[in-house]
Amino acid sequence: MITKTKNNIKGISFIIPTWNKKDMVINCVKFLDKYLSTEYIKIPKEIIVVENGSIDGTYESLIKIKTKISLIILKQNSNIGFARAINLATNRAKYNYLYLINNDIEVQSGFFKNIIDTANSLLEKNINFFGISSQIFFFD
Repeated sequence: MITKTKNNIKGISFIIPTWNKKDMVINCVKFLDKYLSTEYIKIPKEIIVVENGSIDGTYESLIKIKTKISLIILKQNSNIGFARAINLATNRAKYNYLYLINNDIEVQSGFFKNIIDTANSLLEKNINFFGISSQIFFFD
């Protein structure tokens, strides 16, 4: 058995598939960048957006965003669907942990810290885990 320690978190790749939800994905990326750049700053992070051939100007808006966290946009000519988009981004991801996030999520302060604290606690106890999820609040 491989012993895991909190040093095993080499970085996290945040993956966002999107299609024709320009305003939502722009907000999602901006909030992610805001909080990821201030929480656990020594853990490398990247944001990968798979742009599934949107016709609402999503790609054009994404390339204009200035971020502190590395932003990679994988532009597709057509909608390849959720699963294929995730697989495409996973193959491009450079870090050993992945965080899948829908384009309509607006993260809040502390979300990343809570995830890392939970992951580190599990790793310190040599508990393998597949996923950790953030709490999602529905305002409607």
